[in-house]
This record gives sequence, structure tokens and C-alpha cells, in this order.
Amino acid sequence: MISFETIEHHDEHEQMMKEIKRVLKPSGLLIISSPDKKNYSEDANYTNPYHVKELYLDEFKSLIGNFL
Repeated sequence: MISFETIEHHDEHEQMMKEIKRVLKPSGLLIISSPDKKNYSEDANYTNPYHVKELYLDEFKSLIGNFL
């Protein structure tokens, strides 16, 4: 399963990860990406109007780690 920069477009991250875990086969592979809030928005002084909730790298790692 691939989720290329989709998670930042909503704020239901836990729900998304629960659903991915539910449908992903035990031997399945998840490839997921998200722009790092610090680099993408803060350092660049940029706001993407389509991003509902961006994550810092440590938040992203923690979220994914909760579902391993």
C-alpha cells in the first residue's frame, strides 16, 4: 500500500492508521510519506492552504511506530 503525501490533508491520522492496519495483509508493506512541518512550512515560512494538519518528523515517527 502506498500513501504519498496524503496524511497532512486531514486531521484523522489515528483513524487513517487504524484503517491501514486493518486492511493491510500481515505480510503487506506500507510506503507512506509526509512533508516535515519544520522544513516544509516553518523554515520556508510557507502555508499550504490544502494541508489540514502537518506533522513534525518526530510526530510522524511516533504515529507510525504506534501501529507497528
